[in-house]
Amino acid sequence: MSNVKDVFREELVLLNYEAKDAEDVLKALADRLFEDGSVKDTYYQAMLDRERAYPTGLPTEGIKVAIPHAGVEHVNYSAFAIATMPQPVIFGEMGAGPDSQLDVQIVMMLANSDPDEQVKTLRKMVDLFDEPDSLHALVAATTPSEIVKILQEGYAEE
Repeated sequence: MSNVKDVFREELVLLNYEAKDAEDVLKALADRLFEDGSVKDTYYQAMLDRERAYPTGLPTEGIKVAIPHAGVEHVNYSAFAIATMPQPVIFGEMGAGPDSQLDVQIVMMLANSDPDEQVKTLRKMVDLFDEPDSLHALVAATTPSEIVKILQEGYAEE
């Protein structure tokens, strides 16, 4: 994947985003990635279709997370957009039945341009989000730079 400093950037952070629902936060993050140039205009719809078919909500301890993404053909270069929300929104649970829903408070949208890196990147994100302290730190962050620092440090760890 690209340099970790390049994929986590303050302009791709939505801090304390007041989302009406999951689709609202997904659109806001996809728009950030599109405005940034990291994704194509096909990304949002492809990610939304994928999220509906294969939900990405993770049943993490305490604060719940979702990691929506689309295929590499919709991505120009790798980047992550993240939103923290004071009020959770409902996402479907990854790998569970269609009725299994989670109250998600952190959404990490992945735009990965390298098909060989996609699974590795997702695994690193799941590992990072498996740490309750990391999740609490992200939600407690008061600036985009704090969020970027937490993510860069967590992602760099092996």
